[in-house]
Amino acid sequence: MMGPDENGVEQISIVPQKKFFELGTRRVKSKFNSELEDDLSRLHGISVEDEVNRALQREMEIGINRDLFGEWRNYEKVDAENKPGSS
Repeated sequence: MMGPDENGVEQISIVPQKKFFELGTRRVKSKFNSELEDDLSRLHGISVEDEVNRALQREMEIGINRDLFGEWRNYEKVDAENKPGSS
């Protein structure tokens, strides 16, 4: 924090940091039978394969975000512990 400038506008100092994250491989699997696919296609015009792919993609995104934010929080905690004046 720098405080207000000559016009009274608050100023802040931002120091960008680079952090590297390493994530492992993810595998997903789904099963459905042709009877389900036929029923949903005929009755509702839904492609089971498309719906399953969307659901799996979303689950992967949620897992990746959870891992990234977990790592980010760990870095923040370590940075806070290493700052002068922290115990």
